[in-house]
Parts: sequence; C-alpha cells; structure tokens
Amino acid sequence: MFVWLKIQTSAGNPDAALFIAAGIGALAALVAAGIGVYGIFRVLQREQKERQESRLNDALATLMTVLAERAVELNEWLNEARPTLLGGSMNYRSNPDTTGGPNDARMQSAVDVAWMIAREPEDVRVLEAIGEATFMMKRGRAVWQAAELGVVIGDIRKWRNRTITADECVAAMNARRQFAIESETAIAT
Repeated sequence: MFVWLKIQTSAGNPDAALFIAAGIGALAALVAAGIGVYGIFRVLQREQKERQESRLNDALATLMTVLAERAVELNEWLNEARPTLLGGSMNYRSNPDTTGGPNDARMQSAVDVAWMIAREPEDVRVLEAIGEATFMMKRGRAVWQAAELGVVIGDIRKWRNRTITADECVAAMNARRQFAIESETAIAT
C-alpha cells in the first residue's frame, strides 16, 4: 500500500496520496471510536451489575428484618393466653405439638420479592430454597420455627458474606424444609 502511495506521488498524482491518507485517518478514527464505545459499554455493564447487587442486598436486608419480626410474632403468639372450653386459659407454648402460627404472608412476600429481584442463577437457586424452607417451616412445631428463623437469618448473612457457599446454604434450607415435613408427619400420627 505504501509502495503504491509512493508510486502515485512520484508519478505526480497527489490526490491519490491525500485520498489514502484520509482513508487511513478515518480508519484510525473508527478504531478509536470503537474502543471508546466498548469502554463505555463495559462501564455501563458494571454499573448495572452493581445496581442489581444493591437491589438484591436491600431485598435481603428487608427479608432478614421480616424473619426476625416473624420470630418475635411467633413467640408472642405462643405466649398469648387463650381461653379454654372449661373457662380457664392456656397458651400454645404449653402444647409442644402446636404448629402454624400467626399469618406469615409478610414473610412469604419478602422472600418472593428477593427471589424476583435475583438474576444470577446461584442467587435464584438459594432464594428458591429459602422460599421453600420458610413456606414449609409453618408445618413444623411453632417453638422450633421461632428458634430456627434466627438460624435462617444467620445462614443468609453467611451466604452473602461468602462464609458458606450457595450449595451449603441450599443444603441447610433443604434440611429445614425436610425437618418441617417430618415434624408435620410425626405430629399427625
């Protein structure tokens, strides 16, 4: 190419040399623009990932707060005096086989919101396991539920801090779900 340019300029055709020089300049400008666009794309992509991570962290913080509130509600519910058919009163804590508890819609909604916000496959898998475990926990004894919710909060924190892996968190949630199912079966028999 440069040989042709030298031949053209020595042959007295300066327009060809200018044309080629302009073409090379335009090509260099296109390459520089492409590099700039790629850089902007990468920055925007990183910012979007950070915003997504922040939204998930906010949803998980809300979930952890709601789980703690649920544990308090369960303890209050267990200790609340209830009238008996014979005119006395008792509380649910006196019956170790009490299951259920007050309405848990707020807890389930907080789990669902965090699950919907999650985008990374690992996050989705963990939140699915948390959702299934917390949904099934109400089938277990209420005293166990109240105590176990604090452990669920701890597992979520450990998972986000990378103290435990996603697989370990999922396994812990699956164990809770299974325990609740087995408890329900044991109580029913």
